[in-house]
Amino acid sequence: MNNEKNQQVPVLEIAEFFLSLDPEREYFLKDKIIKVEGNSVPTVGNLRLNKLLQITQILYAAKEGKYLFPEKFWAFEHGGIIYDIYHQFHFLVIPHRPSSIKNLNHNLKTFLTKIFNYFKTYTNQQLEDFVHEDPAWFTTWDDKRSREMPQNQEMINYYQSFALHIAEKIGL
Repeated sequence: MNNEKNQQVPVLEIAEFFLSLDPEREYFLKDKIIKVEGNSVPTVGNLRLNKLLQITQILYAAKEGKYLFPEKFWAFEHGGIIYDIYHQFHFLVIPHRPSSIKNLNHNLKTFLTKIFNYFKTYTNQQLEDFVHEDPAWFTTWDDKRSREMPQNQEMINYYQSFALHIAEKIGL
């Protein structure tokens, strides 16, 4: 991944790649949008995809010292979400094979595949618990003034101390 020194990847491409790893939708269920008291709540597949994206950003920052994608997360009860992915989840064009996504290099596809294979065994609650350890989420959630989660060098430094051992455990 070092050949992508300053280039970030659009989060939509990463989301599509994760979805392509589950062609039968056993992990990312195509479920209905649920409304509770007039508010949309995260559906299973949408929740899992947004959690994997948050975990990916954390682990990439831990390993590479920079963010993989430029899009910002917003703090919500169950963790961070990226608005575009959250709102487009049911409309995403989903490639049938990981190899059909051409804009990601081999090393990045390997990185993402390892994350998917490791975390797909986690329950929704375990995913949520993991992302609730992210200071970008909990400081924003506790602050209540803004929901935009910070992406800065301070967070990267934290990820390198908090999550580098997890990246190594996964073999990233």
